[in-house]
Amino acid sequence: MKDSLRAIVIEDDFLLAQVLVDALASLGCKVLGSASNVADGVHLATESRCDFAIVDLDLKGQIALPVLDRLRGRGIPFLVATGAFSEDIPAPYVDAMRLSKPYNLRELKQALALLVPGFDLPSKPGRGSMPASSASYRG
Repeated sequence: MKDSLRAIVIEDDFLLAQVLVDALASLGCKVLGSASNVADGVHLATESRCDFAIVDLDLKGQIALPVLDRLRGRGIPFLVATGAFSEDIPAPYVDAMRLSKPYNLRELKQALALLVPGFDLPSKPGRGSMPASSASYRG
């Protein structure tokens, strides 16, 4: 792939957001911005010229539906990153592509390859999992 895919990250856990930004960069993606709450997430989803988004479903106790609605309305593919069970996901997004927490780099790569058809993510030796600090995160 010639150009880097542009991403936004909507995640309320600062450490996990940083790990995710770093992981995306290591996979050749350019992260345009990140947000930790619904209002900032809606702004990023509205203003960013991104190719995809990764959105935590629960942002500081608020469900990220307005963010997901904005992304869907703009035709921007997204992954819902969550530790929630399927029955806890709001009806309009129960069938959305999900990245179940905790996840590792391999799972992130697989999800992105499905989310963005034709995108070939590079494989880097020794980068098979997210750092231990995020490995048990279930946010």
